[in-house]
Amino acid sequence: MYSVRTVHACAAAALLLAATQAAPAAMIEVRALSHPNGWQSADPYAPDSRDYGLRLDDCFGVQTFAFQDVRLELYQSPVPSVYGDVYARLQGTIAHLQSSDGATVGYTAGSGLDDLDQRWTMEASFRAMGSTGTWSKDTLPYPQMLDDLLGDGSLQRANRLSFSLFDMTLTPQFEEGVTSAVFTGPRVWDETPGGDAGPDPEGFRIAPRYRLFPTRFPDPQWNVLAAGGWLEPAEDQSYDHVTTFLFTLAPVPEPATLVWLSLGSVWMVLRRMRR
Repeated sequence: MYSVRTVHACAAAALLLAATQAAPAAMIEVRALSHPNGWQSADPYAPDSRDYGLRLDDCFGVQTFAFQDVRLELYQSPVPSVYGDVYARLQGTIAHLQSSDGATVGYTAGSGLDDLDQRWTMEASFRAMGSTGTWSKDTLPYPQMLDDLLGDGSLQRANRLSFSLFDMTLTPQFEEGVTSAVFTGPRVWDETPGGDAGPDPEGFRIAPRYRLFPTRFPDPQWNVLAAGGWLEPAEDQSYDHVTTFLFTLAPVPEPATLVWLSLGSVWMVLRRMRR
């Protein structure tokens, strides 16, 4: 007989896809960007691109993924799911930072984001929403809640938006069988400690300057919301490696802004052609 955890692992990807197709319009949409990783970043601006949004270490060592094109959507009308109502979804393209300067496979001091990094599609859903602190003015969720949570961007450790239940799947964008996956870990993950019966109420949290310590990141540009949460393989309640989300949030550019950026690029090309 299959265990609940095994069924969970096998069905998660299909359920996420089905929920995506039935999802109502997003109430809030923001970009999810790689995090400078607290004290461990090379420097406050991490020029070597070793910032990551997802870390899934295994017996082979550090396994980090940069967020290349990832969005976080929150829903006022929950997305139905057999595992509970989904209030948020994180999805997009991530890059496995396994190459070194575009040549050697392996995570080293010079490892950065380049064309050799294998791309994956990440899909995650978040359930059981809660809040901590005094920032929330209305019943969750509501359209301005991220703005209220951020406030003036100060380090308010007590103020958090949290989710206790979440699931994440990885799907390679390359053709397996033709190209071997460098990351050989599990493809389906969920919250830790595992089990829907007794999860951590703040297993995944969004907070002002989360792991963006003022002494390390003093500039106003780091007055942002950041998110983190611990993961474990869906089929295994015990895992002895670092496995976590860690990313920052930023507004999605307005369509008019994108148009002006495109026009600016065309203008620069024409200017160079005239020289």
